[in-house]
Amino acid sequence: MQNVRPKVRVDFNEFVEEDMVLLSKTDNLRTAEGEQLLLREGMELVVFMDDVDESGSPRQLSAFGRAERNRASDWSKHISWVVRIVSWVET
Repeated sequence: MQNVRPKVRVDFNEFVEEDMVLLSKTDNLRTAEGEQLLLREGMELVVFMDDVDESGSPRQLSAFGRAERNRASDWSKHISWVVRIVSWVET
């Protein structure tokens, strides 16, 4: 059986480090397919955000990443989970 990474929506405007974006306030979130997902450390994910290109056409920004507990003590400390971007997906 093929190991499929869950696909979840993020806001790529919420980077807390060069390769880390906010993911979830709670341990659970919904995938793009509507399934409930229990996050765990190191879980591989596909994260995405709807966007528009320079000409105004819709596109989707996507990346592969791994879930991590948020250990920050700054403005983002209320968020429980972040995702560390491993690589960007060309679409």
